[in-house]
Amino acid sequence: PPRFGAAYEAFHGGEVGERACRALDSLCAANAIETMLSTFIMPLQEFASPGSRIHCSLNLNTETGRLSARAPNLQNQPALEKDKYRVRDA
Repeated sequence: PPRFGAAYEAFHGGEVGERACRALDSLCAANAIETMLSTFIMPLQEFASPGSRIHCSLNLNTETGRLSARAPNLQNQPALEKDKYRVRDA
């Protein structure tokens, strides 16, 4: 059986509470998709070359020797376990 949180209790349980929890879950899923589109997918499409490749600029920090990426920041991609839309495969 599904487990519901505070929203279920706030709507006094039952069918109304369950519908409220499912609606909130759908809203969170839609927000995750919007975040994925605006943060990763759309910016990467703007940087794609005619050959559909993305090249970033690498910066070397002279004090620490660490590399960083920019334009676009390819180090800012979703973690493997959180990448259910397979952005990293693109």
